[in-house]
Amino acid sequence: MLKHGLRQEVAGNIKQLRKAAKLTQENAADHAGFHYKYFQKIESGSVNLTLDSIERIAKVFGVSPKKFFK
Repeated sequence: MLKHGLRQEVAGNIKQLRKAAKLTQENAADHAGFHYKYFQKIESGSVNLTLDSIERIAKVFGVSPKKFFK
């Protein structure tokens, strides 16, 4: 896996949005319908997210899924 690939970029943007929203990983995971351990893996970039998962996370933060790719 590339250290600075797209997966890492998305993971970093999700983490940044979560912190800006002042949510814990547990809170964000709960709102998105994920287990917090899975959300930890999302933020570390160790899982390959589906489009459905990206959409669920975007809804938690009230942003477009496009925001994760910027």
